[in-house]
Amino acid sequence: MCFCVETCLLSVTTHNGFGRHYKDIDPKVLPYIGLLGNFSSLFSILAAMLSKISFAITLFRISEFRMRLLLCFIIVTVFLALGTSALMAWIQCTPVARNWDYTVKGTCWNPKVYTIEGVVCGGLSNLASLIDSVLICTSIWRLYGYTSGTATMENDLEATDEEEREGCNSTRHVHGYLVSGLDLNRSEADTWELVQE
Repeated sequence: MCFCVETCLLSVTTHNGFGRHYKDIDPKVLPYIGLLGNFSSLFSILAAMLSKISFAITLFRISEFRMRLLLCFIIVTVFLALGTSALMAWIQCTPVARNWDYTVKGTCWNPKVYTIEGVVCGGLSNLASLIDSVLICTSIWRLYGYTSGTATMENDLEATDEEEREGCNSTRHVHGYLVSGLDLNRSEADTWELVQE
């Protein structure tokens, strides 16, 4: 939704001359382009922030306690970093209108502050994305029952020898695939054929 709003705002600013040389734009339209540009950057940052936070919240369902603590840290860090970045475009000048209209008299912070803050927040955001990616990989790895050693078909089938002796139907993992309802009285070759189908 936020990306859709941002795209619409960019389309309107482009229609009014955004992207052309400064001298080729009507000076009366410049404040309007600046205001829409501020809203566009706000929605762009909100989209990035909400997507990262929602992804971290999604990982909560399949994570353990330590991973949940790390996810909470990521959520708070992303919220503070990107939230600060979204606010900076609006609070760096007094009065607020000076942020998009330089004809308004007022004072602004040193431009380096906004630049450095943007680089730091972008770095934190990318680090959070990297950590989220690693966490989802380890979670999926753990969900499918992969271990650090290399497993063979024989080892996977030997793990259920006790169930085979009892002759019950069972659910088990064979090379990462969840197989349910297998008749464990069958031979290993027949069972492997069922898994391959």
